[in-house]
Amino acid sequence: MSVVAQKGDVLIAVVGVTGAGKSTFINKATGQTTSSGMREGNTLRSCTQKVQVARCQIGGKWVCLIDTPGFDDTNVMDSDTLKSIADFLHLSYRDNKLLHGVILLHPIDGTRVTGSERRRTRLFEKICGANAYARIVIATTMWEKMANQAEGARHTQERIADKEFWGAMVSQGAKVEKHLNNAQSARKIVSMVVNNPSVVLQMQRELNQHQGSVYNTSAGKQLDADLDQTGDQVRREIDKLRGERNAAAEIQELRAELAKVEEDRQRLRSAKTSWQLLTPAWLATLITGAGVAIASPAACIVQ
Repeated sequence: MSVVAQKGDVLIAVVGVTGAGKSTFINKATGQTTSSGMREGNTLRSCTQKVQVARCQIGGKWVCLIDTPGFDDTNVMDSDTLKSIADFLHLSYRDNKLLHGVILLHPIDGTRVTGSERRRTRLFEKICGANAYARIVIATTMWEKMANQAEGARHTQERIADKEFWGAMVSQGAKVEKHLNNAQSARKIVSMVVNNPSVVLQMQRELNQHQGSVYNTSAGKQLDADLDQTGDQVRREIDKLRGERNAAAEIQELRAELAKVEEDRQRLRSAKTSWQLLTPAWLATLITGAGVAIASPAACIVQ
């Protein structure tokens, strides 16, 4: 069943790296199954490669939960992922359909903070901008995989205390909540942002200022710097292996990885949103569910 976003609907983006559980979270919140709602994945291969929308009623308000493609997808370049997000953000800004909040899902089962996590946190901050931090809920996921719940709590507190991770966002109003992988928990998290006024994200403003150039946004510059750093790391690994016996195959793999990184950077530098082609009718088509997974509102009314 198709639905149309109505005036007064609350728009909430659900973001996170591939494997964070975005589609699963939305299905829990809307009461949908994988056959009628968002397709879910159980590997690092993303089931969401384009923006998808589900609509439901929570706390007496109609809510559109926007499932965004995740970074670190094994099959999609990060530049393409950022462009998909930019397409939606730019057109929704121009059509005055602004977000009321952002839910960042973070799997807590990782044993330690990684460089990749640092980069993704910085990129997320650049997409949102400091003026939107108070509209963010960071929901930790995958607690069911933690044998030691106290360890998960410690991981959470470490990230809250660190300004390079969640500290800056939390200090400016972002909230952190534990998601227990059930419907009640998902709906509670959605309810934490459902009463927010709408907000313009930093990337939306910058896309409008730069005529849709993804590279010229703060998020685009951040991703380019991250890719440059990754390329430098790969080059150093290649240099270390030169002169070693039996290293030819490994060097070849690293060169292929480096070529992919450079291609990603080139795609980013030329990426522009398609807002000139994607008219407001496209946004209506997205919301009505043509070609995307959409939840039936009759099945997901939650008080």
